[in-house]
Amino acid sequence: MYMRTISYLISFLLLAACTGTPSKAPLTWDEALPIGNGRAGAMVFGGVEKEQLQLNENTLYSGEPSVVFKDVKITPEMFDKVVGLMKAGKYKTASDLVCKNWLGRLHQYYQPFGDLHIQNNKPGDAAGYKRALNISDAVATTVYKQNGVKYEREVFASHPDNVIVMHLKSDTPNGIDISLDFTSPHPTGSRLCGTAYIRANRTMGRSIQTP
Repeated sequence: MYMRTISYLISFLLLAACTGTPSKAPLTWDEALPIGNGRAGAMVFGGVEKEQLQLNENTLYSGEPSVVFKDVKITPEMFDKVVGLMKAGKYKTASDLVCKNWLGRLHQYYQPFGDLHIQNNKPGDAAGYKRALNISDAVATTVYKQNGVKYEREVFASHPDNVIVMHLKSDTPNGIDISLDFTSPHPTGSRLCGTAYIRANRTMGRSIQTP
């Protein structure tokens, strides 16, 4: 009963931490809000002048994994040795031991997919800024007012449709004026963004305005 109570308390604290409403746009990756559908994910930074979505996809690695499998033997002695090396600050030696003895085959490195930048072309200071994350529905929301106009931005990940969607709203006609840019560390990447074809080996922008 005691362990169950502790588990409920930890779950509640995690939920409270993940559904908060920070009052300012994040400056670092650690402050961005995560969404995902099990295959694709994004870190939503929530900026007013420029929104950034750092995108990932779970099949993007630096190469194919090794086809050679080996026995994995994690003994108490080896575990204590690795922990001791880490406590001593010998991280490379510990990592080499883990890769040699604890992994069934050679693993490649997980790669970032790219970054989608949404530039807000409307000038003016923002007020009433608020952002929130709904973990259960995988929805990140950013709300603010600019020049008396209320803006709301929803970013969500759909598992059935296998997509990440951004929904932009304003409470006045002609309220939305944005430009899109896509960058990627992979020089040969390219993607179709709406009717704009964006290559990752150079940044190409597309301006979008509400009618």
